[in-house]
Amino acid sequence: MKIGVIGPKDSIEKVINVEKEYGGIEFVYYEAHTLKDSIGVAEKCQEETDGILFTGCGIYDHVSQMISLYKPNKFTPHNETSLFTLILNEKNIEIQNCSIDIIEENIVRDIVAESNLKKCSVLPRNPKFTEEDYIKFHDENWNSGDFDAVFTCFSAIYDYYKKREIPVYRLYTTKFAIRNTISQLISDIKNKQIDDSKISVQVIKIYVSENYRRTKLDDLDKVLDFEKELITYLRTINGAIFNFSWNEFIIFTTKGSIKSLEAKSMFHKIITKSKFRICSGVGIGNNASEAEYNAFEALKYSEENKENCLFFMNEDQVVEGPILEPNNLSYSSNTMNTNLEEISKITELSTNFLQKISSVIKLYGKDCFTSAELANYLGIGERSGRRILKKLVDGGYGSIVASKNKPGAGRPTNIIKITGL
Repeated sequence: MKIGVIGPKDSIEKVINVEKEYGGIEFVYYEAHTLKDSIGVAEKCQEETDGILFTGCGIYDHVSQMISLYKPNKFTPHNETSLFTLILNEKNIEIQNCSIDIIEENIVRDIVAESNLKKCSVLPRNPKFTEEDYIKFHDENWNSGDFDAVFTCFSAIYDYYKKREIPVYRLYTTKFAIRNTISQLISDIKNKQIDDSKISVQVIKIYVSENYRRTKLDDLDKVLDFEKELITYLRTINGAIFNFSWNEFIIFTTKGSIKSLEAKSMFHKIITKSKFRICSGVGIGNNASEAEYNAFEALKYSEENKENCLFFMNEDQVVEGPILEPNNLSYSSNTMNTNLEEISKITELSTNFLQKISSVIKLYGKDCFTSAELANYLGIGERSGRRILKKLVDGGYGSIVASKNKPGAGRPTNIIKITGL
């Protein structure tokens, strides 16, 4: 197991002091002195390690807002033990009033009541703040003349006030907090490794247009070309491929391999540049049978989409897709409206489409659509969107609530309110 540690040099040294207690764990250190330094460092760390330990919440907050953290991660907290340890170590320093960042105000209040401190001004953790925001806070306090010192959790802020020769003290996370956080991170990494090893099945179906077909040999020729395209993808996901029929393939691999961004991007590139219609579904399961069933269920969603696309159905029956498309949705196929099958019979719309529409309504918080709007959300053509809305209205699950005039001549566009989903 490999754990990446991200933080300033002085905080990293605190982790190095407890590293030897964890046999079999390789710690890799990535120095980031400021929040701005942390983004590129974190991206590199995710590629090279199994999990990330941030040495403080400030750097974690900044990174998590700027990039997607897909590896298990934790940050070591700054809490009452950090402040108490500082006060204890600096007991000979005459400090009565201080400006403090990150630590929660109620914690500071309790510590002040049991120490020689008389007054503390606190700016608690805010995920959207940068070092500049905390510096502005400390500057205002210091310039007021009411404070003796700055207590900060940031290495860069500590250096800033040191250079200005303003009394400043560094708040560090404690060994206990570091040990506890590392233990939690190791547990998360192990759980992810177990989850990533679950069986995954991908079903791929090719539809060759009559414009490209002349003989059975032509069909096979196109299939062979597609198989060549899959070679790099198969190596990336460590997959085993089998021909299900002349135009269908089934791939066996693991959840961790097929759900990686690299794998998704690679397959998305293959199908979007293809001249032929390609539908694919990926199923995750606790066993091969469950994964295969989910894959064919995911394939149904893909077949209903007008573009070449990929859908996932996870082991908890959550559907995701179309993967890497703007109209990507995630919704549970288990927890939808219990009347869905009845609505499907009345409207002659598939339950899959009804689930998608219900998901759009919940996700975007709106239930009124023009045909163009609904088509855009579902990733289908406007004509199909118009057909779906008409069937909902005819079936009693939609009503016209307004009309919009188009520029120039032409019939106005109806706005339909969808109900019952």
